[in-house]
Amino acid sequence: MAKEALDLIASKGLEQDDFVGKSSSIVSYFKKVSAGKYELASDKISGYVYDGKWGHKDSPNQHVAEGIGDLLGQYFRQLQQSIEKDYATFSLNREILKNLNNLSLLNHLLQIINEVKEEENVLLISEFYQRIADVIVNEPVPFIYERLGVRYQHFLLDEFQDTSRLQWVNIVPLLENSLSYGNVNLIVGDGKQAIYRWRNGEVEQFTRLPNELYNPENVKVLREAEPKFREEGDKFSLKKNFRSCPEIVRFNNALFKELQSVLPKELSYIYDDVEQEPTGSGQGYVELLLDQSLGEEEQLDYIHTTVKKVLETGYRQRDICVITRSNKKCARIAQYLTEKKFKVISADSLLLGNEQTVQFIINVMYTVLHPASKNYRIKALEHFSRLILNRDPREMLTEVDDSGQIIFGEISAAYGYPIVEDRHFINLFEFTEELINAYKLDLKANPYLQFLLEQVHLFEKRTNSGLRDFLDWYVEHGSKASLTSPEGADAIRVMTIHKAKGLQFPVVICPFTDWKMEINRQLTWIEGDHEKLPAYYLYMTRNVQESSQKQVYETEEGKFVLDNLNLLYVAFTRPEVALFVCGKDNAASSPARGWLAPFVRQSDLLT
Repeated sequence: MAKEALDLIASKGLEQDDFVGKSSSIVSYFKKVSAGKYELASDKISGYVYDGKWGHKDSPNQHVAEGIGDLLGQYFRQLQQSIEKDYATFSLNREILKNLNNLSLLNHLLQIINEVKEEENVLLISEFYQRIADVIVNEPVPFIYERLGVRYQHFLLDEFQDTSRLQWVNIVPLLENSLSYGNVNLIVGDGKQAIYRWRNGEVEQFTRLPNELYNPENVKVLREAEPKFREEGDKFSLKKNFRSCPEIVRFNNALFKELQSVLPKELSYIYDDVEQEPTGSGQGYVELLLDQSLGEEEQLDYIHTTVKKVLETGYRQRDICVITRSNKKCARIAQYLTEKKFKVISADSLLLGNEQTVQFIINVMYTVLHPASKNYRIKALEHFSRLILNRDPREMLTEVDDSGQIIFGEISAAYGYPIVEDRHFINLFEFTEELINAYKLDLKANPYLQFLLEQVHLFEKRTNSGLRDFLDWYVEHGSKASLTSPEGADAIRVMTIHKAKGLQFPVVICPFTDWKMEINRQLTWIEGDHEKLPAYYLYMTRNVQESSQKQVYETEEGKFVLDNLNLLYVAFTRPEVALFVCGKDNAASSPARGWLAPFVRQSDLLT
């Protein structure tokens, strides 16, 4: 329609300046729409149309413009009606179209998974929940629950705020049956610590109890059980804090009471009971460093300085935990602290493939298998220089012949460490053990080398294969195996907020509180409301806000804010004695800039 209107204008020899408003005339609006900017006209342009103002008084073609005014008005009104009526649907389809190829790919993967399940006669755990739920919907008290109800009289559900929808639907009949016999059940949780929504956790299932069973899908089992829960249920809020020193409790009380206002009205009640009473009498400490100049290196330096300060006051390394948002940051922090000669335990640091002595042994194995390979030779030399000779690897590499002819075994032997050949040993385990001995590595003091030997033994037991097959397996699987954290190890813990949930430490350092809160990366599945697709997913972009799924966007936006606020709450409530926080105060869409900095500026708790 816009293009036809422009063609009509051009056919009369008219241009934009011939119309009232000139650059802001109705012609400019038709151009926008024809270029794909589908939006309603401004009040100014609408005023020209509805007042019948067309030709500009200074234009020699004013009468020509006036002559086609009625036709242009019809085009304009049709455009406005079409955009008002259809734009929301168009905008939704445009967002769906962006993900359509991936949606098709997911469907193809699902077909492959179903084939594998049928061939292997296996069932995914997620499907197991769904199948139980399907039975419950059609049969309120199925046989399996009758048997369990006889065996168990009381139920305790812990960390309930992270329970998924399907799990809750499946558990409700058990609880209802128990309540019917007058038995006591206990549900424990904290809506402020709900950080697993991406695993289908639904905080409102917990926060609306006992008066309401959250039931947006109108599931019959939940609907029928609700009166019993309302009649029998009591809610108790635990106000005393037995973990943290008074200073930390008061800080968190003030901060999160203030931040309650960032939540939408329908979710803010979750923080109504945020204020707690400290029970301890010790001296606590809270420190925040928020500044625009804090890049990654500056925040790592802050961690280092803080660790040294804490150790100087008499704490041990095992009393300290560094908690941050992402696995990537954890890996960087663990690497940095290790370089500073601190002992560190983290999810990444416990991976077999990330430990230097293991990397050295594996690379030596590669040089035995491929003695002329320059790539493996250099890797082995780097580790040999650093671990065995305690020298800068760059110095070593400049001393050896770079022609690629000198093999690692000759260099190693020249320093008194003759290479061990696998063909001289009966099995792979003995060969690996002798490699460790040859380089005088302390097997008893190194749990990673012990774990490597264990992996070699298990591989050999399963496959009865040699060195080549083991190295292929190691790259794909063995390097990703993880040690169990040694109990009582005197080492700094580094972990994500999700891993730290439920734990406590004397001293907690929370760096990088400047993570970006980007709702456009939030993905939401929608089912059963599209004429051509049974289900689809959307990223919560601003375009969705303008589409027919505006309500979905607004709901997700509120829950997204709650997710991030809860992450901050979990992190800040882990310490017993001291809390240290730092973050780059730059992006408005980050906790450091949007939440913490404004609070610090106006708070009288901090000096």
